[in-house]
Amino acid sequence: MNAKKIAVISVFLLVSLCLSLDIPSQAIDYKVTVIKPDLFIETKCEEWVGENSYNVTYVIHNKGTAIALAGHNTTLYVDGTAVEHKPVLVDLLPNETYNDTFDAVISCTDGSDIIKVCADNFEIVDELDEDNNCLENEWQCHGCFIATAAYGTSLHEDIDVLRDFRDEYLMTNQLGRVFTDIYYSTSPPIADLIRDNEGLRTIVRKGLVEPLVYLLR
Repeated sequence: MNAKKIAVISVFLLVSLCLSLDIPSQAIDYKVTVIKPDLFIETKCEEWVGENSYNVTYVIHNKGTAIALAGHNTTLYVDGTAVEHKPVLVDLLPNETYNDTFDAVISCTDGSDIIKVCADNFEIVDELDEDNNCLENEWQCHGCFIATAAYGTSLHEDIDVLRDFRDEYLMTNQLGRVFTDIYYSTSPPIADLIRDNEGLRTIVRKGLVEPLVYLLR
């Protein structure tokens, strides 16, 4: 065998080897998609409904890859005690949300409550992740009663401004805490009066709360 043939064979073998070594990097990446729902509490909020009493609204999100069939329960815990199990009566498609409000009206105790809401609390639904179902926070028993009554909700951004001012400037000094205590002790009956009168709500909102918020921003 002459040198030319040896060179050709050597090049052929070298190219074949390179191609064989390159196959894994070009192989198809097969990924297995698990088809299951995945329920979690996307958000929740507490809202005053009377003097020092509130209810809890929540949003369930199915971020999984399959339908979560109706029939599972959402549970409300207050300070570690189960208060209510509320059934979800509709199917939830992937990426679909469902919002509801617990029937329970809770009386706030000892300055604050630890509120926890858990989706599919009894693990009826076979989920992608069984450890992400709950959302928990601490709810202060003292709210912005008058502003909440004026707006008809505790979720308005103006009320967030008032809360921030309370926490950052009033609750950090003795004089501010005294003022806050007086407000909390006197404002609930005033708020009840405002809440039931649309004209008073407008007057308080436009004439008191909005100008105050404007100065605080």
